[in-house]
Amino acid sequence: MLAVASSVSSETLQGRVLEDHSGVSLAAVTVRVKNSAGITIKELDTDGSGRFAVTDVPAGPYQVSISKSNYANVNARIAAQPDASPAPVIRLVKLGVIFDRITSPKTSGSITAIERVASNQIPRTYSGMISSSGEFRIFGIPPGRYVITAPIIGNNNLPANYKGFALYPNNSMPREFVISGGEQYEVSDFAVQATTTSSIGGVISSPAGVQPYTLTMVPSDYPSIRIMTALTAMDGSFRFDNIFPGSYELFASGPVTPPSYFAHIHLSLNSNNVLDLNLQLKPGRSTQIDLRSGETASSLSCSAEGTITLQSLGLWPLVRDQKLTASISPGTPAHFDNLGPGLFVITAQSSSGKCAGVTDRILDMTKEDAAPHVVRGFAPDASIHGSIAAMELAVLRDVTPGRDAPIQAFFANSAAEFRFDGLAAGRYCVFRQPATDPVPRWLPESGCVNPPIDLSPGDSKELK
Repeated sequence: MLAVASSVSSETLQGRVLEDHSGVSLAAVTVRVKNSAGITIKELDTDGSGRFAVTDVPAGPYQVSISKSNYANVNARIAAQPDASPAPVIRLVKLGVIFDRITSPKTSGSITAIERVASNQIPRTYSGMISSSGEFRIFGIPPGRYVITAPIIGNNNLPANYKGFALYPNNSMPREFVISGGEQYEVSDFAVQATTTSSIGGVISSPAGVQPYTLTMVPSDYPSIRIMTALTAMDGSFRFDNIFPGSYELFASGPVTPPSYFAHIHLSLNSNNVLDLNLQLKPGRSTQIDLRSGETASSLSCSAEGTITLQSLGLWPLVRDQKLTASISPGTPAHFDNLGPGLFVITAQSSSGKCAGVTDRILDMTKEDAAPHVVRGFAPDASIHGSIAAMELAVLRDVTPGRDAPIQAFFANSAAEFRFDGLAAGRYCVFRQPATDPVPRWLPESGCVNPPIDLSPGDSKELK
């Protein structure tokens, strides 16, 4: 027994953590090490030179989670190696900051950074509170393109109860802030000018009869930001004054208890009053989603049935249609009732096998003649693979707009094939680098050295 035990090699799991863009060593980074069974065997911090080491461990690969406040997390697969071997370098991408002060209003509310994404994506938003002196600071902004806004929602120090949407420096030409890793933007004084405003008013009616209804107003180009949510009077009438110029969507709905009724109108306001609105709420619509499992290659790991989830892309107020789920199988379509006339993000998940449905991303309920929606079968999660030389790292970063995910890294102390499994459909940046090369690899503008890789469900792509 002693002879067998002495033949088991004990090696060192080690690494060095640097800031991605600057190459500066990062101390006090939390490192959690798990063995192949997923059991945490060690938790430690990097030293002043950014190094960490776990000694006397069996040879083989380990899962290492690396995290630090205000940095993007990294999940790495690192092989233990002889103590004298060079330590592989892991880079953490620093999150961005936007700060300064707002001159008006300056005693309440928040400043929000909104990610710029395609119309069929849900943008990420990050906010910072406004202090009594008007100062604000938005921390923890991951790589992406952003604009900043100060939504005016009343109860501030302006001379009237203003409502509206104000981009920096103005709504016609908003400044874009590009975050690629640790940028700190100090904006000039942000002034929300209370100049000419508009008023809107009217009455709401529905088959539910005379009662209060709910109204929500959002900017047309940034529907994730609520400017106003309010109730009408008991008779359904409403009036709102002091609205900043802009393009808005006004949503009406009610009652909260199903069935709900809906209406929607677009408003272009520029010092004009619109006081004759007559919103007639109508019942929500129904839709059916079919599963056609024969349209994609079948997989033994994917079940034949699953669940459909609809997530409202708009902001219908105080009703039950924000997120809905229904079962689906080849012989039983998924049915959804009482949907408002808006956009919904659709996802499909198999009941076993962790397989995603192959389908269009958006369900558009604004079109009366919308084509029937189908799920073209279930496919396993996607993967990206390739080969690396001895003492190389393969690094993967999810650059899908609107999504946060840890950076992944793969290191082997000898030539090997790397493989990143369990990837959701989306866009990824992958590259190889010498394991000990401290030169930053992310480009400031694109955030990727190589052309991004687009993955669909079930894709398995090779990095040449």
